[in-house]
This record gives sequence, structure tokens and C-alpha cells, in this order.
Amino acid sequence: MKRTGFVLLAVVAALLSLGAVAFAQEEEYLEGKLRFGDNITIADGERIDGDLYLFGSDVKVDGDVSGDLVVFGGTVSVGGEIGGDLLIGAGTVELTGNVVGDIRAGAGQLTLRGDVGEDILAGTGQLRVDGDVGGDVVFGAGLADIGGTVQGDVLGGAGSYTVTGEIFGTEDVTIEDTEFEVERPSVFLRGLSRFASLLLLGLLIMWLGRSRLERSVDAVNRTPGQTALWGFGFLVGLVIVPLVATLVGVLLAILFGFLGLGLVVGVIVFGVVLSWILTVVIGFAVIAVLAPVTIAAWLGDRFLPEGTAGYLALAAGLAALVVLGLIPVLNVLVWFAVTIIGGGAWLSQLRRARTPETVTVEM
Repeated sequence: MKRTGFVLLAVVAALLSLGAVAFAQEEEYLEGKLRFGDNITIADGERIDGDLYLFGSDVKVDGDVSGDLVVFGGTVSVGGEIGGDLLIGAGTVELTGNVVGDIRAGAGQLTLRGDVGEDILAGTGQLRVDGDVGGDVVFGAGLADIGGTVQGDVLGGAGSYTVTGEIFGTEDVTIEDTEFEVERPSVFLRGLSRFASLLLLGLLIMWLGRSRLERSVDAVNRTPGQTALWGFGFLVGLVIVPLVATLVGVLLAILFGFLGLGLVVGVIVFGVVLSWILTVVIGFAVIAVLAPVTIAAWLGDRFLPEGTAGYLALAAGLAALVVLGLIPVLNVLVWFAVTIIGGGAWLSQLRRARTPETVTVEM
């Protein structure tokens, strides 16, 4: 793709980071399985074979999806039957259809009137479950109301929690008396801002260092275990390096202080402070940007059809990571996995880039 194309996409992502979702018209890719737009509708009677990915302001899914449904939007309603899992991040969500698999959701308001075959894992301001749930319900919410039937356990925490339905498993919900003095951004706006910021930075990385990003993705495909070890070592190094530098610096400063070499002591202190600054900057760059961009590109490359444009694969992968990051408890596990694998992949490919290739000369 030409560099001008990346610049235009980066401008769009920057606008999104300010909270402005304004697609001029619905656009479809991958034979209609990936759709962007202001208003997206899957009409009643329409059937999508396989998975479906939707990104828009107002999304309505009245048709059936045989596979998984991934939705990222402002207002989302699902009235059709979902044959797989439902992964969703939105301001307002209303489900009147049925989901055969699991629901993973981050939303400002989540209302589930249809039946769910397996588990529900949700982080939301308001949660209402009126349908039948075949598995567990795990949540973190401001207000939670279970009005349907839950075959499994109900676990979580809420500011207000009521049950008018029936729970067959264990019920363990912590009630927290929380007063919100300052209005916080909605879950949707926080997720949208993170998605847009990462997309902007990811596009810049693809523009300036596409080959390095491709090598990082290749490292995840070829040696995931090794890249995870590199990433774990990196996390350990973020703690050990500053501590060792501080300890050595203090000992040297004491020694040269006794010798009356104040200038040398000043240089040592400056070096210790510089090591802390560099560690924080490098750590932030890898953990907050390079690692998630690498894993997002890998997800898009692995799960979307071959030949999908790189920027579309990156956008789809980032959307999945952002939605998962909105879910309590799961977000910590996702962050850890993304950091050690994505960060390790980036660091390992830098090492290979410095290793000279062996050239075989045929005689």
C-alpha cells in the first residue's frame, strides 16, 4: 500500500481517538463478513455463514450468524440467532435473539432478553439478564439484575444487585457501596479511544517499519514459546535493571564521595536517573504500543482470510483486543499474554536482525 494511504488512515484514526465515529457509508470487505459504517443492518431473513465482524455507530443484527459475531459500536441490538460466541463492545447493547455459545461483553448498558447456551462474562454499568443462561454469569457492574434462569454460577461484584429469577449454581456477588462524584467516560468511549490510538500508532509502525512488524508476526507464528520467554525476561528486566543500576550507583557514589570526587558522584547520579528514564520509556513503548500492535496484526493475519489487506487485519485484531480488555479479570490475563508474547516477538526479531546470515557458496 502507498504511504499516502497510510497517512489518510492515520488521520481517520486520530479523529476517532477524539470520539468522532462518522463513516460516510457502509463498506463491506471479505465478501460482506467485515463491515464498517455509521448504520449497519443485518436484515431479518439474512443468514451469514461463518463469522461476522461489524464496526459502526448504530448496529442492528436481526439475521442469523452461523459462527461468531464480533461487534464494536455505539448502539447495538442483536435479534437473530448466533451459532457461535458473541464478542461485543458498545455503549448500549440489547440482545433479544439467542446465542448458542458464550457472550463476552464490555458495555455501558447491557440487556440480555434472549437465551445464552454457555457462559456470560461482562463488564458494564448496567446489566440485566432476563433470558435463560446455560452456563455461568460472571460480571462487574454498577447495577445488576438477574431476572432469568441461570443453570450455572453467578459471580461478580456490583453497586446494586437484585435477583428475581432462579439460580441453580453458586451465588457469590460482592455488593460495593460506591459513590460516583465525577462522571467517568463510558466503557464504549474508553474502548473507542484506545482502539483509535492503537490503530493510529499501528498504521505509523506499518508505514515506517513494516518489515520489522512482519518479522515480529512471523516470530509469533514460528516460535511462540521462545518469544514468550523473551517477553517474560523483558518484564523481569524492567524491574531488575533499574534496581541494579540504583544499587551500584549508590555504592559508587558513597565510595567517590569519601574520596572527595563530587563531580564523579554527580555523573553517577545522572546515570542512575537516566537508566530509570530509559527503562520507563522503552517499557512503555513495548508494553503499550509494540506488543498489542504485533499481536493484533498476528490475530488478523491468522484468523482473517488470506489476502486481507494489512491495515484491515490490524484493525480487526485491535478491535478484538480492546473488547477483551474491557472485561474485568480477563483484561489482566490478556494484557499479560499480549505483553510477553508480543513484546518478546519484537525483541527476538531485533536480535535476529543483528545476526549475520550464513551464505552458502556452491562450488
